Amino acid sequence: MPTIGGSVIQNARRVPSREALISGGRRWTWAALDDEVARAAGRLAAAGLGRGDRCAVLSTNTPEMVIASFAASRLAAIVVPVNARLAPPEIEHVLSDSGAAVLAVGPDLTEAALHAVEHLDPAARPQLLALGPGTALAELLAPAPAIEPVRDDRAVESDDAVIVYTSGTTGRPKGALLDHHRAVWAALAQIVSLGLKDGERYLHLPPLYHSGGVVFLNAMALLGGTSVLIPVFEPGAVLAAIERERITSLLGVPTMYQFLLRTPTSRHATCPPGGWVPSARPRCRPRPWSRCWRPSRRWSSSSSAARPRPDPQASTRPWRKSGSGRTPPAISLSRSCTPGWSTSGGPR
Repeated sequence: MPTIGGSVIQNARRVPSREALISGGRRWTWAALDDEVARAAGRLAAAGLGRGDRCAVLSTNTPEMVIASFAASRLAAIVVPVNARLAPPEIEHVLSDSGAAVLAVGPDLTEAALHAVEHLDPAARPQLLALGPGTALAELLAPAPAIEPVRDDRAVESDDAVIVYTSGTTGRPKGALLDHHRAVWAALAQIVSLGLKDGERYLHLPPLYHSGGVVFLNAMALLGGTSVLIPVFEPGAVLAAIERERITSLLGVPTMYQFLLRTPTSRHATCPPGGWVPSARPRCRPRPWSRCWRPSRRWSSSSSAARPRPDPQASTRPWRKSGSGRTPPAISLSRSCTPGWSTSGGPR
């Protein structure tokens, strides 16, 4: 069975000129990405990272985060994606709980990282590496001719691959450990259930530290697909990326879809030919974005009582708070070109 890091090497051999990673104006083919990952793996190995060591990555959705994660996987180290919105005490808990030996941090989060590690026991402090210039930290991806790149995959499927932490809504975040075998099967489950294909072009909207981000990044690695990153969710930028990059699938939450539908440019944006947004069942015909999706209403309730059926006319009216004290309905979306399916409810 392939490993996560090994998939990058396989793609570099199988589809070397296919685009692997896109962020703004920066683009990597699978061959170029493999080179970047090899150099980063060499730098991590020189820092002492090896099989079973934890490599925490604190970053927003950036290519550097992707490269660092694949590099750590290549060394059979365990990737620990850290929520970029955590406060320093919360980051400190994740680093301490996971036993991180290295923390790769985005330049805009350096201050938070430094505050987080200063309260750790000196013997347990991870080595900090920057994922970009502009800080006093050593750069993970800076040219280092004296360091030998790691071009082979040192992991096997039984090696632990990733620790994904919960949000900590009701307590401290808790880590869920997956080995390469389980991480690969989690990605394959999405590939099969959603009908993802070789060469898929996927737009990452949720953060890459989230389980959804991890699973679909791995899925693109297994498929030799293209991962397109945007730094923050902004409806206009998302719609522009969908058309410009010929996106064939994405994952979002209902609130994101609602914002997209309310964006004036959505009337003119189109789903790519043979593609569909977001990923679910059969592919839609090319059509305006605003016709591919229509909002519907489902009631959100914590009780086990029967919920009222959605108002069939509600999709054309904006929600207005009535002051009655009722829980407002949660927005969900139904696919107009695949009747009977909902993003949140499955077959109806």
